[in-house]
Amino acid sequence: MKREPPSTPPATPGPEPPSLWIFGYGSLVWRPDFAFRSRRVGFVRGYSRRFWQGDTFHRGCDKRPGRVVTLLEDREGCTWGVAYEVRGEQIGAALRYLNVREAALGGYDTKTVDFHPRDAPDRPLRALAYVATPRNPGYLGPAPAEDIAGQILASRGCSGHNLEYLLRLADFVRLCGPQARDEHLAAIVDAVGALLPRLRPPGTAPGAGLSPRTPRAGPGPRRVGRAGLGRTPARRPVPPDARAIRTGTRRLRSSSPVPPPRPSRFYLLTDPGSPGRRPRSRRDSPDAAGGGRAPRPPAPVAAAGPRPASGPRPSPVGPSRRGPGGGLGLRAPGGPPSLPPPGGRP
Repeated sequence: MKREPPSTPPATPGPEPPSLWIFGYGSLVWRPDFAFRSRRVGFVRGYSRRFWQGDTFHRGCDKRPGRVVTLLEDREGCTWGVAYEVRGEQIGAALRYLNVREAALGGYDTKTVDFHPRDAPDRPLRALAYVATPRNPGYLGPAPAEDIAGQILASRGCSGHNLEYLLRLADFVRLCGPQARDEHLAAIVDAVGALLPRLRPPGTAPGAGLSPRTPRAGPGPRRVGRAGLGRTPARRPVPPDARAIRTGTRRLRSSSPVPPPRPSRFYLLTDPGSPGRRPRSRRDSPDAAGGGRAPRPPAPVAAAGPRPASGPRPSPVGPSRRGPGGGLGLRAPGGPPSLPPPGGRP
């Protein structure tokens, strides 16, 4: 009797790799720039978002620091953002990247918060957040909304213009719904909208070139992108007098008479006095007067006679440069045509 082989027990799944949630409420909302497994939109309670942190690298420079957001402890506050889940090897890569981007270059410290997803607010998740405190050297603190708006309009860094940062964050809050209303953010956006008409040069239409992609008025349209604000050279307008000169020149060209036809290429076969003959030199030109030789008079034409009995027929072509008696019956310059003898060649 054949013995059956022992059955192998099913493989038990290994433990799942550890996971970490990272909460973003600023530029991490639209540009995390690290690998993650999933993302969820939600909010954290007990904190309010404020444009109180200075930035001299991403959205500003040493002479004109930009304004970016940080979290301020507030019992009645609520800040909406995005939480990213990283697992396994993604955790180390994400933390190394964020420690350079947020901590070393931005002046932020890490802090643990309770994140409430929008689809399950009753089941909060522990998440890591980067918060700028007043202890870092880049902290600017509170300021009126008009001053913050003016500083944002004048700042630009390696990651782009500071106005792009403000508009992208305002778009995210608007898409989250009315429950994500941010009074501080809305006041700065309104202050920027009030300052932009003052920066518009006189004579331009209201709102011309003032969109999220072209937010600043100036001598030429500007485009906002990830690489920053780039200038597109404006087309120089043509003055009215230049248009009139060009139009008049076209009209003169169109109304000019048609040039006379060129003389025939066989002008040497025509009579020297005919209009189609092209003058060989200036002295033969009918406009020559005074100095120079007079035009050559037309040569007399031989009278028609009886055709010779033999010999070549005289050619009625006219003057030839071969000389008298060339064997073709051509006339010599200044004399009657030479005819061959009746008997043929002499």
